[in-house]
Amino acid sequence: IYQKNIVERKILREQLNNENYLYARESTRVYSGKSLDAIHFPVGGIGSGCIQMSGNGEMSIWQIFNNFTEQKVPESFLAIRVKEDGKPAVVRALQTSAIGNLQGMKSNEFRGEYPLAEYDFKDCSLPVSVKLEAFSPFIAMNAKESAIPCVIFKVTVENTGSKKAEVSVLQSQQNAVGYDGQKLIENRNYSGYAGNVNKVINNGKYTVLDMASAGLDKSGSMALACVSENAAGVAYWGSLDELINDIKADGKLYGLSETAPSASGTTISGAVTDFVVLNPGESKTVDFVLTWYFPNVE
Repeated sequence: IYQKNIVERKILREQLNNENYLYARESTRVYSGKSLDAIHFPVGGIGSGCIQMSGNGEMSIWQIFNNFTEQKVPESFLAIRVKEDGKPAVVRALQTSAIGNLQGMKSNEFRGEYPLAEYDFKDCSLPVSVKLEAFSPFIAMNAKESAIPCVIFKVTVENTGSKKAEVSVLQSQQNAVGYDGQKLIENRNYSGYAGNVNKVINNGKYTVLDMASAGLDKSGSMALACVSENAAGVAYWGSLDELINDIKADGKLYGLSETAPSASGTTISGAVTDFVVLNPGESKTVDFVLTWYFPNVE
């Protein structure tokens, strides 16, 4: 064993002295199947908290509330609606697990090279390929710009079919202002929620779902933006089935652009979306940005 270790150390020294070996690029490791169960990939600015993305594409753990606990914010997800010419529309969650009656994608492959989490979804019921890239700005030697409290979601859809297809990409977000990350949120109910309000802002270049609270002082705020001239949003949606049926009908969302304060102990959820038409072989990337501001909590 001793002689073998000497030989192995000699080989390692030779490799370390070889610049070609040191700087050679390895191939990207791709995870699939059961390997995805062990993945929790953090995205979020340095020191500003993070959201852990699971291997199946779910925003599974939220640690943006000055918390170290592993809690989830419900009704916060990405989804896609596709309608090929001559066929009924299909709606799927952009994750392989279902959300209530909303089915997930059939399969997924994951590539994780920090700070990029990359998902390659497959579903034979959709005439498109779907890729998701989740990340936060991470710039060498620039701590300030690398500490922005945000996550960027880039969804790239390519029409792999032979007919024109309508595509809507949607992101839903629960207004979590007032949540401290300590206990489970039950649907939209939590003791810290009070007077939460949503407002949709559209300036022609992007649409923002602005989330705040009218009932708490210094409680922070959140915002979800879709960066597109065709983007739209609703400040409130009722049940998940209503949201699915709304987007499934014609690929667009209809509803309130501003809400009244929520009752004590409850909150609200809104959504933003982008609508595109893809010819065979054509692709489009839809950009979402989720940001937050939660000052230190006692």
